[in-house]
This record gives sequence, structure tokens and C-alpha cells, in this order.
Amino acid sequence: MSSQQIDAIAAEMKKRGKNITPVIIKRTGEDKYEAVQNGQIIEAARKAKLDFVWTIVADDDMLRQMAIESGLN
Repeated sequence: MSSQQIDAIAAEMKKRGKNITPVIIKRTGEDKYEAVQNGQIIEAARKAKLDFVWTIVADDDMLRQMAIESGLN
């Protein structure tokens, strides 16, 4: 995603004070996570200086289901 798009998302998030689309993350270790979907929102949240980002932690079953539903599997 371009920096202009990230800036636009950040501006919208700053206006709203939150993200309206969740970041899907998976656990990769103890207290370690990786964004698997909508990761650009994290970068935009940093630019907007937000303290909170709405996330959903997806386990392996959820990730498989998401891949099936999106046609990636």
C-alpha cells in the first residue's frame, strides 16, 4: 500500500479515534503476534498516534476458514 493510502487511513482513524476494520493477527510466540490481514492499519494507527487498535486473534482453524472463504485455498 502506498504511503498516501496509509496517510489517508491514518487521517480517518485520527478523526474517528479508532479503526473500524479489525486487524487479523496470529500468535507466533509468547506475547508475539503477526498481522495476517489488514496490517496496513497498524502502520496507519502509529501515524495517527492511537493507543489502541482493534484486532482479532485467529487460530489455525480460523485462518484455514478465512483462506477457504477468500478463495486462497
